[in-house]
Amino acid sequence: MLRMIPSGARVLLFSHSIFWLASNLLAPFLSIFYMSELSGVTLVEIGVSALIYYLTFGLFEPVAGILADRISGLKDELAFVFIGFIARGVLFILLAFAENSWHLYMFQFWLGFFRGLSGPSSKVLYAKFIQSKQSGMLWGLDESLANLSAALGAGVGGYLAIEIGFRNMLIVTGLLTIVSGIINYPLIKKLKK
Repeated sequence: MLRMIPSGARVLLFSHSIFWLASNLLAPFLSIFYMSELSGVTLVEIGVSALIYYLTFGLFEPVAGILADRISGLKDELAFVFIGFIARGVLFILLAFAENSWHLYMFQFWLGFFRGLSGPSSKVLYAKFIQSKQSGMLWGLDESLANLSAALGAGVGGYLAIEIGFRNMLIVTGLLTIVSGIINYPLIKKLKK
């Protein structure tokens, strides 16, 4: 079955899987981290921070898509994916040093911004590499691997958060997210063809 998947799509599937594993190591438990580790954070601040994230992500994603469409070729899409994943990894690492609700708000704003930057481009790149009769199966595989990776991350994340602490888990999440961006580097050669 692996041979049926175009090599560019395999790179993106691996990258997406690592990303969803990393982001779900802590996603189910972040509210606990915010309330227990950040000074003065209540459920209201957590709600506001989520609002900031989704507004930023939702408003910037179409803008990023328009920017990507205006530049011919797919190198800009790859750059947006690369930058978006690596920046999100750095943000998770920086969150490990957060102390208050303003840090949380800044984290959510920039996380939404960089997700908006990489979101459309990641889909465009994947679509480019799966132009075949099996595109439905390959889109399903991408979604399936993302969900299975997220499930694994959530399942392991609770245990690891207890063992090494939330702040160390943010660093692990950040490093894995950076790796998920770097994995896309071989696509440069594929896009030159």
